[in-house]
Amino acid sequence: RARPEILPFGMDKRYALPEDAQREICLLTGDMTELQTQTFGADVVVSSANTDLQLGRYYDADSISGALRYLDAERSADGRIVRDCLDQALQESIKALGIVLPMVPGRVIATRTNRLEREHGIKYVFHAAALQGAVGDGYMMMDEVLDDCVRNVFERFAEVGPEAHLSSILFPMLGAATTNMDPLDVARRLLNPIVHKMSM
Repeated sequence: RARPEILPFGMDKRYALPEDAQREICLLTGDMTELQTQTFGADVVVSSANTDLQLGRYYDADSISGALRYLDAERSADGRIVRDCLDQALQESIKALGIVLPMVPGRVIATRTNRLEREHGIKYVFHAAALQGAVGDGYMMMDEVLDDCVRNVFERFAEVGPEAHLSSILFPMLGAATTNMDPLDVARRLLNPIVHKMSM
């Protein structure tokens, strides 16, 4: 598949929730590595993970988790990574929660951030187990678990939100690079459960 052109960073549309005009769904464009999320108050970023909860490598193409991992890492004055904070936090959560891998598809793990919070205002990364690996084929998004991922993201948000003072979630286009779905179809698949959960 040809890689689509990255849209310029910015706010595309804002929609007020019909049931509560004080709550909004905003459509953002741009590359994950360039998002200045403090401008929009995004406290949480959702990251698609594989069921083994292995983060992408720092320089993997089209890897949200790899980009977040790089942005959250502590680096030395010469730019070298000296502490892999996001992966460290994820491994600690796996151990603390007694998670047996591979994880049930659609489940979500919340981890606190380090540099992402200091520099971008992102307090949490929610790792959604939506990718399944196959030898020789790599990782593919399981289309049928998108609804489960969204539901579980909101459940984790309800658990940690009040104490951590969370008010917003940034959903990237989960699976747009790992499914055969058109990006518009991915957006529709995400938007319906998001609106449903926000309306409850």
